[in-house]
Amino acid sequence: MKPRHLFLLVFILAVLVRAVLNFSTPMVPGLGGGYNLVQIRSVIENGQMALPDMPLLFYLNAAIIKVFMFVFPNADGDQMIILASKLLDTTLFPFLLYPLYLTQKHIIRGNHPILSLLAVASFSVLSFAPLDLACDAQKNSMGLVLMTFFIYFFLRFLADRRKSDMVFFALVLVLTALTHFGVFCVTLCFLVTGLVVCYRWKALLPALVAFVAGMLLVWVFDPGRALSMVTFWHEAFSIFISPRLMYYPFGVFNFIFSFLLVWLMIRVLRRNKAEMQDQERRMLQMVMVFIIILAFPFYDFEYGRRLGLMLFLPQSLSLLLLYPYYSKRAVSIFSYAVLAAVIFMVSVHLAHPKPMAITKESYADIQSLKSEIADPEQTLVFARHGLEWWVAWELHVRIASAYIEVDEPLKQKYEQIFFLIQKKGENLIYPGRTSIFIPPVAPENSVLVYDSEYFQMFALDDD
Repeated sequence: MKPRHLFLLVFILAVLVRAVLNFSTPMVPGLGGGYNLVQIRSVIENGQMALPDMPLLFYLNAAIIKVFMFVFPNADGDQMIILASKLLDTTLFPFLLYPLYLTQKHIIRGNHPILSLLAVASFSVLSFAPLDLACDAQKNSMGLVLMTFFIYFFLRFLADRRKSDMVFFALVLVLTALTHFGVFCVTLCFLVTGLVVCYRWKALLPALVAFVAGMLLVWVFDPGRALSMVTFWHEAFSIFISPRLMYYPFGVFNFIFSFLLVWLMIRVLRRNKAEMQDQERRMLQMVMVFIIILAFPFYDFEYGRRLGLMLFLPQSLSLLLLYPYYSKRAVSIFSYAVLAAVIFMVSVHLAHPKPMAITKESYADIQSLKSEIADPEQTLVFARHGLEWWVAWELHVRIASAYIEVDEPLKQKYEQIFFLIQKKGENLIYPGRTSIFIPPVAPENSVLVYDSEYFQMFALDDD
């Protein structure tokens, strides 16, 4: 079987698996399931996003929905948003295989056995992280596809020094920035790593220019995120490995697998130093350093978890780079082990698809809150993370997190301010035994206006 046919088969399988995960519930699974829907609907109805964020995915969804509504003019608009969002998530991420295939064919150029290519291709789209990102993390998924294209063009530029490749990787970097802030920062990190490995001190100025340009681009859409590019270190690090890893087996596996690959790359670099070409050595070095950065064990848990969900990409690249330096027997054993892990992860995800952030019963109860809302545009509802997006989606109100202070300007801006407290019906998705998401606390000058099996809602009383 030719490599391109193998990658195509894995692509089809990945689409089928993601389709099962996406359509396992009528709504969108995951903590951020309602977030994309709220943003997309706001773009369609108001021509702008409801909240500051990187815009590309939302406008792409909106364009697709406009086509759907033109073809099916009598269709329900909200259902079209949900359908388009699920279809895009189902089909978009597996396209990551195409730049990965191009990287293997044109950059690494190793004579890889079909078994090893099957293992790498499957791992890149069907391992834990790609499946965990399915459904609600669409921006991450699209950003990672663009990041894979960036890596391909960047490595091709380093190999051939063609200006066209520089233009392509710069363009893809901009598109990544317009898609997802976190993936953009990680892609920028890979760029800086590659420049430093290849050019040493000469890389300082280009790296600084890329960082400043990227920060200014992000500032246009979200000044808060742009500022965090220089202040993140205040919250990103911890002196202890997070105890929450006890409830996050994938995180432990990710550490072990990452540093196993780092150890194998160090061995290859030492043993083959004399005969290894400069390009191969540099690729191994930059991927190795990149893995070490993403898998650093002393990040704050949330930072580490998010970075860990992107590790599968450099891990896949490292497998492609390592295989030519080991015997056929060793490659076969390692490939079978990777495939066994992928089969296990796919089975677990299909057997237990990611649920919504709330149960269907508590979601149905949200609809009963409509009777308390006079004007959705002039209404603000405080709710815990994971619940707030569905409140905004169903009630068309403005939302706020529990930690935001109710001050006088906020009171003047909204006619009604509510505090929604969930009593039961939360699906525990985030790692750990209990939810970390704090519910809002109703002030003393508030009145209970709704009380059910699932929710209590208090209204702020200014009298």
